[in-house]
Amino acid sequence: MSWNCGMPQLLEGTAEYIQMTEQEEALLTTSWAGLVERSRLMWKASSHAEIVEATPMDEGELAEQHLANLDEYLDEDNGEGDVLEEVNNSEDVASDDGIDLD
Repeated sequence: MSWNCGMPQLLEGTAEYIQMTEQEEALLTTSWAGLVERSRLMWKASSHAEIVEATPMDEGELAEQHLANLDEYLDEDNGEGDVLEEVNNSEDVASDDGIDLD
């Protein structure tokens, strides 16, 4: 990304954001949008590649991400003992009928 494209001036203007009028705020928002678009076009031209747009995850992707996060959480050893409770083999559990646990 080129720093010679107006970003320092935008950052300086953004630092004073709380003192802006609505018109100044709209101009700043437009300026940032312009900087983003110019940066996208510069990247596309220099990389000779298409710009890929991110899309929100669908339900299946969210479930997969949740399971991956859960696996990572369960695999962590934080020194506080196991997260999951262990079942004592001598305990009677309704679902263990006919299964020899010893």
